[in-house]
Amino acid sequence: MPYLTLFIFSLSLLYSPFLNGSGQANKHNNTHIASQESLADKQQLMANAQRYLPNQAQREALIYEIKRYEPEYDPEARLIRRHIPATANRYHSALVDATLHPLRQSASYAADLMDSGVPEYQRRAFGILEQVVKYQDQRKGSKTYGIWPYYAEEPLAQMNKPDWNWADFIGVSLLEIYMKHHDELPRGLRKSIEESLVHASYSIQKRDVKPGYTNIAIMGTLVTYLTAHLFDLPDLKDYADMRLRRFYDYTATLGGFAEYNSPNYTQVALDELCRMRQYILDTEALQMVDYCYATGWEVLATHFHPPSGQLAGPHSRSYQTLLRNKFYH
Repeated sequence: MPYLTLFIFSLSLLYSPFLNGSGQANKHNNTHIASQESLADKQQLMANAQRYLPNQAQREALIYEIKRYEPEYDPEARLIRRHIPATANRYHSALVDATLHPLRQSASYAADLMDSGVPEYQRRAFGILEQVVKYQDQRKGSKTYGIWPYYAEEPLAQMNKPDWNWADFIGVSLLEIYMKHHDELPRGLRKSIEESLVHASYSIQKRDVKPGYTNIAIMGTLVTYLTAHLFDLPDLKDYADMRLRRFYDYTATLGGFAEYNSPNYTQVALDELCRMRQYILDTEALQMVDYCYATGWEVLATHFHPPSGQLAGPHSRSYQTLLRNKFYH
């Protein structure tokens, strides 16, 4: 089931070219006491997230899609089930030509189920989330700490090359579920998601993707920034602030993204910058986000060719000769 992100076509943005700075990530300490100020910060973030719940028309469209993809849900495994073709890329996973249960897609599906507002679907989402969280490596001394395997059938240790991006991708789904549906989640599951987000965020911090890896640099900033503010983690706040400033400075210096005009990853970058614009409340941080968001749209606007429906080159990280319909949806 595709995760129905809001790919918003708007360039009414404000930005201010300012701030130069860098910092070093601190070693983390998970023990802290939430202050009244941090609780207020969390309450503001949660209240703001309610603004982005789907309206009635959007829920109806979402329910239609959920019903259309009903055959992909496996009630026994409580996960999405998909056939992976023999031609699939084996760089990360050794499993091909098999019917498997992908965890990233299952987390995205759970987010859609929660957004549907249908109690039956939300109960299904609870079961999926319990399964997804279970497969995360939460051992702090592990080389794969904080990430997930691709499939329930393939432990991290058996993968050809574990994919650290799964902390970012699954982290985004868990964040949106937690922020928009906090009060609907069972208490035990809510606590499990909180812990999972913290593990994912410290994995992202440890990896410390540099700003040249555009889409993951943005996504990891979103996950660490919101997790740090939701759960009052001062060292992670410092890291997320540094990471946002670093990406802003890098983008302003280049005048664009390193993943330049990418048919695949410009859309991912804009989706995550859109989420930042929705969920981040700090004015100074939003000015940097708005500048980067406008930069991404400027690239698309100056390269899109309406008669052919294609992006003019040159492209960074393009996997096909022509754009396919999924680019527009």
